[in-house]
Amino acid sequence: MAYANVAAGEPIYASTINRIINRQLNRPMTRLALTANQNLANSSLTPITFTAGSEIRDDRNWHSELVNTSRVTPDLAGRYLTVANVYFAASSSGDRRIYIERNGVSNGNWGRQIANGANGLNIVVSGVWEVNGTTDYLECYGFQSSGGTLAVQGSGDSTFSTMFEVIYLGE
Repeated sequence: MAYANVAAGEPIYASTINRIINRQLNRPMTRLALTANQNLANSSLTPITFTAGSEIRDDRNWHSELVNTSRVTPDLAGRYLTVANVYFAASSSGDRRIYIERNGVSNGNWGRQIANGANGLNIVVSGVWEVNGTTDYLECYGFQSSGGTLAVQGSGDSTFSTMFEVIYLGE
């Protein structure tokens, strides 16, 4: 029987199992939560900016709260799981969209909902990306077409805020 992360012929000792579990539990990641509402102009694709106090977890300093605050720039080459959760304020017209992009280009990781009136709405999108570990960066973008400016909600916690997560999966 083959096990992931175990070399062929390597005995399965408790220390090997511990190593595998620790590697899974200690994956480098960045988790950001929007700390204040961010207004999005009508019919304009806008990067979500995560400024001071937005970093819930940033193991390897992939995000800066001062420069390029919408970007997560991983320093390890490999695959990454990205999850974006964007909460839009209530409005009765238009649609809402979110995109996850690498280097400002979408790769089909996006979600869309039509406005539902008196209630805000939440969109969640996930995807897996290949990143080169040097110049590639990942971002979350919002779009809305309500006819005027509309906010995405930020409260600075991991329960009721717009969030963006980037998790290293391996080479």
